[in-house]
Amino acid sequence: MKKSLFALAAIGAVAGSAQAQSSVTVYGVIDMGYAGSNSRVANQAGNTYSVTNTNTAFISDGAESTSRLGFKVWISQQFLKNFS
Repeated sequence: MKKSLFALAAIGAVAGSAQAQSSVTVYGVIDMGYAGSNSRVANQAGNTYSVTNTNTAFISDGAESTSRLGFKVWISQQFLKNFS
């Protein structure tokens, strides 16, 4: 039990110092769009008339550009000196 508490405290100390001295920025573009269409078609079979309605809807990607995701990582020189 004492060993696990010590290990948890050690990990917390290292994680705390790493968090304070580095930063990560997540950036990107998501290219998604809604596309839909409606159509009505009149049909005639002899003396019988009918109308067929068709509705289509979907989410599409790649309409304008490619989706992309990136990470910018900044690590201070002091942080690197602690591990060298």
